[in-house]
Amino acid sequence: LVRLSESELNCTTVAPSASTQRITQVRPALTHDTCLGYYDVSGQFDKEFECNNTDHRYCCGSCYLRFCCQFKGNRLDQRTCKNYHKPDWVKTRYRAKHTPFISVFG
Repeated sequence: LVRLSESELNCTTVAPSASTQRITQVRPALTHDTCLGYYDVSGQFDKEFECNNTDHRYCCGSCYLRFCCQFKGNRLDQRTCKNYHKPDWVKTRYRAKHTPFISVFG
């Protein structure tokens, strides 16, 4: 409860005094991981995703199958993964093939 003096009540504008100001602390944002984009076991690229929607805030799993999990101790060290580039066995080379063209006019 804040009591105002009579002079404060008669003023149209009252600046808050130190005793009437609220002191609030800013809480740090909860941290979460980002699972980086990677090539899975089938050679398909899985896009990067954030682990920020639930209590599952850590990127876990394996280099080839990533998901968000709840416990920091299960976190995947993504720096050790090597599957950030398209695997050679997935890369296809373009070969120009001669395809015969048959035209029938009648």
